[in-house]
Amino acid sequence: MRHRARPGRRRAQRRRGHPLDHLVGCGRPPPGDARRHRAVREGAPQDHGGAHLLGLVGLLGPAGDDCRGRGHARRRAVRPALPVLLRGPGALLDLDAVPQFLDASSLPENVLASGTVDGRLYAVPIGVAGNGVVLNTSLFEKYGVPVPDTDTWTWDDFDAAAEAISEASGGEAYGVSPFGWESFSLGIFARQRGDELFDAEGDVAIDPDTLAAYWQQELDWIESGAAPDAAHLSEQQGLPLDQGDTVLGRTAMSFQPGGLFTAIAAAAPDFDYEIVDWPTDPGTPPGFQYPKPSMYWAASSQSEHPAEAALLIDFLVNDPEVAQAFGTERGIPANEQFQADLEPTLDEAGRKALTFTEQVTDRSGNAPPITPNGASEVDTMLSRYNQRVQFGDLTPEQAADAFIEELRSAVEAAG
Repeated sequence: MRHRARPGRRRAQRRRGHPLDHLVGCGRPPPGDARRHRAVREGAPQDHGGAHLLGLVGLLGPAGDDCRGRGHARRRAVRPALPVLLRGPGALLDLDAVPQFLDASSLPENVLASGTVDGRLYAVPIGVAGNGVVLNTSLFEKYGVPVPDTDTWTWDDFDAAAEAISEASGGEAYGVSPFGWESFSLGIFARQRGDELFDAEGDVAIDPDTLAAYWQQELDWIESGAAPDAAHLSEQQGLPLDQGDTVLGRTAMSFQPGGLFTAIAAAAPDFDYEIVDWPTDPGTPPGFQYPKPSMYWAASSQSEHPAEAALLIDFLVNDPEVAQAFGTERGIPANEQFQADLEPTLDEAGRKALTFTEQVTDRSGNAPPITPNGASEVDTMLSRYNQRVQFGDLTPEQAADAFIEELRSAVEAAG
């Protein structure tokens, strides 16, 4: 149970300067970011200036960036990704040590757990998103393929629909843009098999058979014609959202973070989209989904003003004005009351994203273990091995063994 803040918690001593002067961001700033920061600045209480607040993105930021030197930090050096800081020795302020100034009980426990290490809260999620399947229902209608019942669909149903789209389109579109190259989808795939990429001690824990199956599934889609060939998939890597197959109407289904859904819909107004949960099989364990934070609020352990920092985080987490200013650009708000307040203001795509996030939160299991030091390049490694699998340089089994060995060595070297 999270600590409830005491009534007098907003009476921290006034200090010179504005708390948002110390705001740091990383990950690609969402459109309108400066305007939203101004709105929050105007609404923020003025009695905690000087707070050293760090607005930190985890390994998956709003546009897939992290904090590994992309040049997005403001007014100070670029910060490492949040999971690395959580694993580091005392980098972040223990927020459970300031309960009189910060009340985080408005967030679900399974969301707060992603910012918790050894039972202590060090970072508060701003927004959350599950990993879903984005369906271009316009393509299903165009090619006369029935949309599967996504409340009950199995992987066989998914495969059949993907193959039917590819066949009916005559090569104009494909059924699926496969996963294979990033850790969010790998994490969901592994959790469907009762597995995790890392364990609670920060060790690489994934079974090589799980990782091999992840890449074999991709090869099966390519071989059946449900997915494009390796050359096309390779060309898609790293393209901006508006140049990808999902937005251009060249694929009917793709695996996407829920936080990207509104951007996809806005970039392709001529298509109708839905976002739904992954297919399952009879043996799939419940709770494989989880609401992954898109960004976090955290404070430096070196701050000279921890009380003020905690007060500012409390404002950013709990004040309705913040919900209205930030909207859904940082993912669906982690605060469920913020979600309810925003729902009437959302467009159709925003409401679909909100519904999906609510479903993921309700169905989710425990948050996965924090990413350990040394693993910040995990997506780069996955992408590299994935391409070698796609082009036949390595079998899925060979790539799985090599990837795990490389990742384990990186984690061990980081200590």
